Amino acid sequence: MAENKKKVKNDIIFIAAVVLLIGLAAGAMLLFREEGGAVEVKIDGKLYGTYSLSKDQVIEIRSGDDYNILVIEGGKAYVREANCPGADTYFNKCTNKKPISYRGESILCKEHGVVIAIIGGKEGEGPDIIM
Repeated sequence: MAENKKKVKNDIIFIAAVVLLIGLAAGAMLLFREEGGAVEVKIDGKLYGTYSLSKDQVIEIRSGDDYNILVIEGGKAYVREANCPGADTYFNKCTNKKPISYRGESILCKEHGVVIAIIGGKEGEGPDIIM
């Protein structure tokens, strides 16, 4: 009986330590994340364009009959509209994603092969050409 209580106590200590480490890692990630400097758009792995987050603009991303409308405002980017199947539903992954602004964040539209990613960070870390 005493041995079982000791095992349970050790299990609780181990689980608490793991939860604490995960919490510390998540906190560090949030604390040290960097604001991005630009949005990079790729279609099927090929660069479509790079756009500054500091300039409010609306970009129509076209590939054949497919399109996505990318909006950059207030230093954040989001997809306002797309003509992929289910674009007007709650479950659409690109049009219902929260705006992105931190380095490494991305929006994916797998139906159109579009990847929108935040790049750059501190002054001088962005791309050489920004549209």
